[in-house]
Amino acid sequence: MSKYTLSQLINKIIEVEEYTARSILESAKDDAPNILMDFISGVDERVRMLSEVKTSMVIEMTLEPITGIDIDDYLKPITNYRGETGQIQTIEILRHYIKLYKKIMDKVYEVSIDLYNLLYRFTRDATRVLSELE
Repeated sequence: MSKYTLSQLINKIIEVEEYTARSILESAKDDAPNILMDFISGVDERVRMLSEVKTSMVIEMTLEPITGIDIDDYLKPITNYRGETGQIQTIEILRHYIKLYKKIMDKVYEVSIDLYNLLYRFTRDATRVLSELE
């Protein structure tokens, strides 16, 4: 099981954002719905917001490591869908994204409400996209 400081965890989440967007772009067909393209195009804004939360953290050194989340395990199923196209692959990528963020939200709720709120927002947006695709 991996251990992360809050800063390391935010860096990993930024990697997940970028990796997920690339994976969805690869799996989405040319006729992907606008709601999906809007979600993908929002990655830069989500990364910016995560970076702001990260730079505003000052008490991180006194915090216990955040454990029980293995982000690399999350990326493995997405890797299986990379290079494949179709709505089913896109849906599965979004499901993994939502699942991971819900798990992280449980771990950071008492550590950083700002990060929790961002992940809640990202998950809500992804859930809306997912419901449109299903």
